[in-house]
Amino acid sequence: MKQISEIKALISLADEPDNLLFQEVRRGILNFGTEALPHLEEALKTTSDPFLIARITSVSNELRLSKLIPDLKNWKKSDKKEILDGYRIVHELVFPESDKMRINREIERMIQVTFAQYNPTTTPLEKVRLLNHFFFHHHRFVGGNYESITAESFDLENVFVKRKGNALVFGVLYQHLANCLQIPIVGVNVPYNFCLAYVDERFYGKENFNVDEHILFYINPNGMGNLISPKGMKHFLNSSLEKVKPEYYTPCSKETTINQVITTLGEIFLKNNQHEQFSLLSKFRTEFL
Repeated sequence: MKQISEIKALISLADEPDNLLFQEVRRGILNFGTEALPHLEEALKTTSDPFLIARITSVSNELRLSKLIPDLKNWKKSDKKEILDGYRIVHELVFPESDKMRINREIERMIQVTFAQYNPTTTPLEKVRLLNHFFFHHHRFVGGNYESITAESFDLENVFVKRKGNALVFGVLYQHLANCLQIPIVGVNVPYNFCLAYVDERFYGKENFNVDEHILFYINPNGMGNLISPKGMKHFLNSSLEKVKPEYYTPCSKETTINQVITTLGEIFLKNNQHEQFSLLSKFRTEFL
C-alpha cells in the first residue's frame, strides 16, 4: 500500500516545470518498474493537458520497453516460436490499451470455427479454399492498399471490430490459423504487399528447399486470399519492380515478418510526425536485430 502511495505521489509531480527536477521524478517512477504502469495509465485518463500527457506517455513507454525487449529477444531465441506470439509483443508496446481478452476470444473463436469444418485429408487447394471462406467471408476481413495503411490497421482489437486491416496483420493471422491446423503456410516478404506461400509439406523446413519446385502457390492475404502461381509471382514482381531479389518470392522467417511489422509501423509514425512512437519502435527494432 505504501508503495502504491509513493508511485502516485511521484506521478502527481509529473507536471514539474523544472526539467532537472522532473528527471528526478522520472527516475523515481522508473525505479518501481512495470508496477508503475497501471498508475501511469490511470493518470493519463484523468488529464487533457498535452504537456502532461507527453511526459507520462514517455515514462510509460520506457517501462514497457524494459519489459518487452527481453520478451521479444526470448521469442526470437525460441526453437518453437509462434508468429502470433511475436506479433503480440509488438502489439503490447504500440497498443497497450487494447482489450487483450477480446482479442484472445476472437482468435480462439476463429480457430474453433475453422477447425470444426477442417478435413486434413483434402488437397492443398481445398484447404486454402476453406481458410479463405472462413477468413474473408465468414469473418468478413477486408484489406486496404499500401498507400492508405494506418497504424490502427495493425491494432488487433480494431481489426476484429471493423474487420479491416492490412497485408501484414492478415498475413500473421492467416499464417497462425493455418499453422494451428498444421497446414504448411509461410510468410513471403513481398515489397508493399506481404504474401503467404503454401509449401509442399514434404520439403517444409528442409535444407534442400527449392522455390520453383516446392512452393505450390502463393496466397495474397490482402486480396481476399487470391492464389498466385510461382510463375505468376515472378511475372508480377518483374513487371512492378526495377530490381527483383530472391527474398521477394522466397519464404521468410517469422523474425523477418515481425521485423517488417516493426519497420512499417515506424514508417507510419514518422510520416505522421509521431516522433515519440517512432523513437520507441526504433529502439525496439535496434534491440531486436
